[in-house]
Amino acid sequence: MKRYGLSYAFALLALLILVLSEVVRLVPFGNDISPRIDRKEDWFYYDRYADSVVRDGPAIKAIHGPYLRPGGFGYVYFVALCYRLFGERAEAVYAIQMALAIGAVLLYLRLARDRLTPRMHLAYAAMLVVLIGFDVWTDDWPQYGRRLLSENLLLPLLAATVWAFDWMTGKPAWWKALVCGVLCGACFLVRPNTLLLPVALMLAMRAAARPPHSTALFAGFVAVASLIVWRDHAVGAPGVLSILTSTADWPRPHSLSGVVPFYLRNLAFVLGIHSAIKPMMYNRVHCFAAWIGAILFAVRALRTRAIDPFDRGVVAMLAAYFGPIVAVHIAIYGYRMLFPAMPLVFYLAARSIDRSPREA
Repeated sequence: MKRYGLSYAFALLALLILVLSEVVRLVPFGNDISPRIDRKEDWFYYDRYADSVVRDGPAIKAIHGPYLRPGGFGYVYFVALCYRLFGERAEAVYAIQMALAIGAVLLYLRLARDRLTPRMHLAYAAMLVVLIGFDVWTDDWPQYGRRLLSENLLLPLLAATVWAFDWMTGKPAWWKALVCGVLCGACFLVRPNTLLLPVALMLAMRAAARPPHSTALFAGFVAVASLIVWRDHAVGAPGVLSILTSTADWPRPHSLSGVVPFYLRNLAFVLGIHSAIKPMMYNRVHCFAAWIGAILFAVRALRTRAIDPFDRGVVAMLAAYFGPIVAVHIAIYGYRMLFPAMPLVFYLAARSIDRSPREA
C-alpha cells in the first residue's frame, strides 16, 4: 500500500491546490447566472428548474409538458438539493462539483491500484490531474467546471458505477447487481447518452462467465430511470421519454455520399481531433494518445482472449458511452460530453503499456 501512497498524495495535493485557487475566486458563493446574458444556455435552465423544485416540489412545475431539455433531468434535483442546503447560490454548486471530482479521481486510483504497477499508477494519477485539473477546471473553466452542467455530476457517478461493477464481479450477488443498476439509472437521468450502460455491463459479465444477475441489474436501472416518466405523469404530460425520442438537435449528413465523412468526423472528434467538427477548436493531443493506447489494449485483449473481468467491463462501458456520441454527435456540446468517461480511456492506455501486479 505504501508504494501506491505517492500516487494518492500527488493527485490529492495537485487537485486541492487547483480547487483552493478557484474557490478563492468564488467566495462568498453568490449566483453568477444572469437571465439577460445566459438565457439561451443550459445552466440558466438548470438554475430555473432547480429553483422550481425548491419552491414548488419535485414535479418541476416550471415546465408545462414533458421534460425535454437540457438533457440532465436528474441533475436538476442535484442542483435543487444544493440550493436547499446552501441557498440558491450557483457558485456553491461549483465548489461541490469540484469536491466530487476529487472523490472520483481518488476512486479511480483505488480501482487501478491492483491492476497497475506503482510507477504506472503514479503516471495514471498525473493523467487524471491533467484531465480534471486542466481540461475541466482551468482550460475550459468558463464552459465546464464553473457552470451548472450535468457532465460535472456524471463524472463521479460514472466512477461510482465502475466501482459497483468491480464490486459485483468480485463476488456476484443479486443485490450488488441491483446497486449497479441503480447507479446506471442515475447516470441515465443525468445524461441520456448513457442509456446502453446496463446492457454493456450485463454482456461483460456474461462474457466473463460470471453470474450476470441481469434481472436485478435491469430492475435497478428501470426503477431509477423511470422517475422521468413519473414526473411527466405528475404534470399531466404523456410519459413518452421525450428526452430520448426528440431528434430536433440531431445533426445529419446532407446526402448519401456524405454519410461516411460525417461519421468519420464524429469519430475524430471523440478521439480528440476536435477541429474535425469545429475548425476553431484546438485538438487534444493527450486524449488522442490515450485513445491509441486504449485501442491497442482492446485489440491485444481480443487477439489473446486474455482480459481481466474488470477490464472487459471498462471496454464495454467505453463502447456504450462513446458509441451514441459517434452516432449522434451534437456539436454544440463540445468536449464536455467526452470528459466524464475519459478517466477510463486513460486507464486502458496505462494498462496497454504496463503489466498489472497480478500479471507480474
